[in-house]
Amino acid sequence: MKKTALLLSLFLLFALLFCACGEKPATPAETAAPETAAPETDPPETEAPEPEAVFLNGADGSDDNDGLTPETPVKSYDRAFALLTPTRSVIVVEKTASLARDYVFPAYDGTVTITACRDGVDYAADNGAALKIASSASLSSDLILDRIAVIASSDGARLCARFHNVTVTETVTTESKTGFLPSFVGGYLVPDLALNAANHQTAKEVSYTGDVTFSLSGGSWRSIVGGNVRLGRNSPVGTVNGALTLSLGGAVRAESKAITDDIGVDYVAACGANFAHGSVTLEITGGTYKTPVYVIGHMGKYFNYTADNGKTGTDGLQARYNTRYDAAVTVKISGGDFTAREATEVKVLQVPGQTPLHADAAFEITGGSFSEKTVFSALGVLGNTTAAGVPDGRKTVDFFTVNGEKVADRHVPRLACCGDSITFGTCYAAQNGYLDVNFSYPAQLQRRFGDTAVVGNFGYPGSNVTSNSYAKYYQSLCWNLLEDFDPDYVSFALGTNNCSLMPGGLADFKSSYRTMLNALRKTYPEVKVILTTALYRFDKQERMEQLDTYILPAQKEIAEQNASFTTLLDLYTLFRPYGTATYYKDKLHPNNLGYSKLADVLYENLKDTIK
Repeated sequence: MKKTALLLSLFLLFALLFCACGEKPATPAETAAPETAAPETDPPETEAPEPEAVFLNGADGSDDNDGLTPETPVKSYDRAFALLTPTRSVIVVEKTASLARDYVFPAYDGTVTITACRDGVDYAADNGAALKIASSASLSSDLILDRIAVIASSDGARLCARFHNVTVTETVTTESKTGFLPSFVGGYLVPDLALNAANHQTAKEVSYTGDVTFSLSGGSWRSIVGGNVRLGRNSPVGTVNGALTLSLGGAVRAESKAITDDIGVDYVAACGANFAHGSVTLEITGGTYKTPVYVIGHMGKYFNYTADNGKTGTDGLQARYNTRYDAAVTVKISGGDFTAREATEVKVLQVPGQTPLHADAAFEITGGSFSEKTVFSALGVLGNTTAAGVPDGRKTVDFFTVNGEKVADRHVPRLACCGDSITFGTCYAAQNGYLDVNFSYPAQLQRRFGDTAVVGNFGYPGSNVTSNSYAKYYQSLCWNLLEDFDPDYVSFALGTNNCSLMPGGLADFKSSYRTMLNALRKTYPEVKVILTTALYRFDKQERMEQLDTYILPAQKEIAEQNASFTTLLDLYTLFRPYGTATYYKDKLHPNNLGYSKLADVLYENLKDTIK
């Protein structure tokens, strides 16, 4: 009985414990690994809200409006930029707003998008809304152009990035009211200001330090230049310090229809009239090109600043401001149509003798359509040069390695033409669609040598050979640039401007010439010098007599004294048959025909030497 009662008590106690826990004990069959919590799932992704916009209407807007709705647009870009915030970065153009000539957009701390479409409304289609450029429009912040037309209302209309990042989407179109499409300038549009102008820019002011990318996928452009465009020889030459990339693709078109061998200004170039340190990349994934394609475009004429800053209004120090181009160059082409007659040149340097590249250059070609006449050229590069993926049958120039095969181990010889205004090309003129710079004798000599030599023009108008003149050639900007040219041969055509200093300046002429030659040999011990006698002149009887009596004999004496590395070329005698008004512009300087004859004479006498 007691045993039964004890079992009953134990049973009741067990039951009470079970009820207190709220669950029955598990049997072996029910025992299992503890359940794991179901993994958390990310909430469904939602699109980021579209940035707020400011609405701009150049016809019906008012700068007293808040600009936040299509019904309350502002009238000017100045006011539209003032209303931008960190979350309000879009300007919607309802109707075209006028821009002043040489307009500069206000600054914004971020990337601005300018468009003519918003919330399903196409203001370009409905109202003809566009970005209309009268002369130049310059940026002060990064920019995206999307779904809008860019209209050129003048021959020289340019969109200038001033080294701010720019994206032009494939939805952008361009138009012209004058027959000339707009141009894109990645750097500054540098005016040609008088040297005594109060607002004369320095090289530092048109330079940039940092990385920058210009990406164009839409629009038809007269020219596309990733760097500066200089408008004259008084314009300083800036420098880019960093990585510069020009990326072209999509529906972009370059349609200048420039003459292929013209030293002109309408072309595609990753870097313009500026020096560069770091890297320059030209990347082409698509587009259509009716213009030559370069990495480094025409630098333009130089004003010959001297290092002593001895003339009021000049900035002599900018003559030495980073005057070297040593950015590594890469050309990547994976698409694009280059079959037009004008696009048969894909070159590192537009003018090989003008901008020596002290760096390596590499071409990587994996696509694109090319004419059978297309030439890929590294002429003028001083570093290692390689080209991979060059299509069969296309010409390559001055590469060490082509498609994995070594084809050369040194570059072609380099000739520096040093002289005064006759070397520079004073009195030449534009002709038959070619710019005047094509007609200097160094430019024509380059054409005669073709791909077998690099010819540089180091002419300094008004220069002479003296020890104390502001216009002395030694230590001028041209001399400073000559030291970067790395010449194998140097021709000196100096002495014409010393005639007026004779006879009193004869001793100084001789000693200064020797000083200049010794300085050159100190920098380049192996250089060969070609000393040319001054050209015949018939402007003034006194100057003709001074030339015959003092200058010509002194030049022959100097050449003889330095015969170990100097060759005399008697241009006075060789060119004397052309000393007539047919070949001279002003009895001192040749005209285009005269410069052509001078190039012929020089080529015939140098072709067997420079090789």
